[in-house]
Amino acid sequence: MNGHTFDDGYITVKEGILRGSVEDGIKVFRGVPYAKPPVGELRWKDPVPPAKWFGVRAADRYSAGALQWDVLEQEPYAEYELGAPMHSEDCLYLNLFTPAKTQDEKLPIFVWVHGGGMVAGSGMASFFEGEQLAKKGIIVAVINYRLGLFGFFCHPQLSAESPRHTSGNYALMDIRQAVLWLRENAASFGGDPDRITVGGQSGGSVGTTCLALSPLMEGLCQGYIMESGCPLYGFMQAGKLSEMEQKGAAFASEMGVSDISELRAMDGCDLTRIAYAEKHFIPNYCVDGVVLPDSPWNLLHSGKINNAHLLIGSTSEEFGSLGRYDENSVTPQQFERYLEILVEKGLCTPEQQKILQQHYPHSNNREATRAALRIQSDIHTFGPFVFGSLAAKAELSCYVYYKTRPDSGSRGEILGSTHSSELPFLFGRPEKCIINDLAFGESLRSYWVNFIKTGNPSCGEPVPVEWKAASDLFDYLDLGREIHLPTEEERSVFNTIWEMLEPMGECTLRDFQTPEIMPK
Repeated sequence: MNGHTFDDGYITVKEGILRGSVEDGIKVFRGVPYAKPPVGELRWKDPVPPAKWFGVRAADRYSAGALQWDVLEQEPYAEYELGAPMHSEDCLYLNLFTPAKTQDEKLPIFVWVHGGGMVAGSGMASFFEGEQLAKKGIIVAVINYRLGLFGFFCHPQLSAESPRHTSGNYALMDIRQAVLWLRENAASFGGDPDRITVGGQSGGSVGTTCLALSPLMEGLCQGYIMESGCPLYGFMQAGKLSEMEQKGAAFASEMGVSDISELRAMDGCDLTRIAYAEKHFIPNYCVDGVVLPDSPWNLLHSGKINNAHLLIGSTSEEFGSLGRYDENSVTPQQFERYLEILVEKGLCTPEQQKILQQHYPHSNNREATRAALRIQSDIHTFGPFVFGSLAAKAELSCYVYYKTRPDSGSRGEILGSTHSSELPFLFGRPEKCIINDLAFGESLRSYWVNFIKTGNPSCGEPVPVEWKAASDLFDYLDLGREIHLPTEEERSVFNTIWEMLEPMGECTLRDFQTPEIMPK
């Protein structure tokens, strides 16, 4: 490398030489391409490997986040997690953090897939700097992937021209391509291609779940981590390819175009604005028969899960961070009426209603708001519970968590343990959130890093409680004020909810929502 050494922050990957930086003993490579820019003729096509270059390519700054509508204008609370310097279709880059001293260390690799409902967010947000995780002896790769319109658009013409004879799910193929690139180049930065764990949160967790069920990922990963985004009993359900193609064709027709080449020729920002702001057309993942052969529900219930270690869970008040709640959002009368509606709709019995009334205190507005958040989240968390029990039936090790530790300060007092609240602990970014319990963060990171290294969250660095793989429905670890295994009393309400859910078969959280507990 003409005198350039690994110690100085240089590596040679398949495409050429990269110059990164050395920061507090961690070698950092930012804005590394793992695929060609998906622009022009490559818009709405599967990712292809990046082009080679001559000389030394600087890898010392962020790339753009994936092109998306301005989520911060709609959800300013999310800036710490979703923000990026800019957005562009040219987005298939990753940031790499390696603690390796030599290139032959064969360290495990953690691939992080950011959240944002697969329509927003960025791996280039400073929130996801991976140096604190890397200091624990793992390599961290934080990726971008195509979102929304550019990640999931389906159209009959796209399916006809595709080698896989389908369209959509380009975002899932992007994540797969990042894994392939990391496997191919692992030796350059001290990694082990056979010890890759893919993890994501929220929409990134839904994408990660799809990959854990995709035959295209068989044998590529040692493990998968899914945080607050299991597509069972949640919001983000897979559409059918035929339906998505029809919606895509209708959108193209509304745009006044008859050939897909005309849509490819349009400016990406204009397309984004029209699709999101004017047409309210926001496609998402689908059952395409190839990347996702069937719905996640059917794949899981038929035991078609890739052979890998699994870690999955959620928080106890997932919906408290969605900007719709304050301490006066729900009154006791509204919560009581909500439970009555569940009975009227045949979703629970009068006996179950009484149990829910007792389990979710709601004597004042603050309690009622918390009760509304908790009951929705408890239904939502059956995604991880059922995933864990089905993985056990498939003889796979799956570790399930339920984070009940409230957020710090008044936010936690009012709303509890909200969506995304584990991320500052995981990435060791206390300056991004008011964290007054660094010991909890150390414990959580140790569980995650142990899992990434060994496939067992209790094997490696010391942890407060042994976390055993699920063998039944309610085998989980409670990440509360004190990390502990749940008591029978803590499990009791889940028995009641399961009595409600099990007869319904495949259903979503929306089946249990009413205006009474979903304030505007």
